[in-house]
Amino acid sequence: MPTGARRTSGSAAIAIKGLVTLLVGVAVLAQPPVTVGALAALVGLLSLVMGTLDIARSILARASVAEVRLLFALLGLLLIGVGVLALGDQLRTAEVLAIMFGLTWLLTGVIELVDLLTGLPRGGRGRELALAIVTALAGITALIPPAPSLAALTVMEGLWLIAWGCLRARFASMSPSVA
Repeated sequence: MPTGARRTSGSAAIAIKGLVTLLVGVAVLAQPPVTVGALAALVGLLSLVMGTLDIARSILARASVAEVRLLFALLGLLLIGVGVLALGDQLRTAEVLAIMFGLTWLLTGVIELVDLLTGLPRGGRGRELALAIVTALAGITALIPPAPSLAALTVMEGLWLIAWGCLRARFASMSPSVA
């Protein structure tokens, strides 16, 4: 595949991931009295989409080192597994969902950080480094201690999904090349 085509498909995958995340965040906040089952279903669907896109990114990310591409593939498999579990058992508690979100954000932030620090230099790296650090810190925040209620978890998750989705889609459109 020509380099330009890889960059375009990599940017498109990141933009799609951002837009899907944004839409799920809006859906979560649009229905304030979300039940655990509904939140688990949304998270399950989002995890399946994000996992699939991370696996695609691991295949298309020619500018990244092999180890980082492997981490994206493993994260994709983890997200797909989380999606299947969330869709299969929708009666999870708010604490289990908070732990799931926290681990996903922490891993995503750390992997993005490793990719940015070890990959080929590219434009817009400062913004992406900031997003990776904030994502990892949001994961730590969600883990210590887990959200005490479904209402707090829903608002936190909805706002984060909207912010992360907007930033990811914006960065994908601004970057001249994408890992």
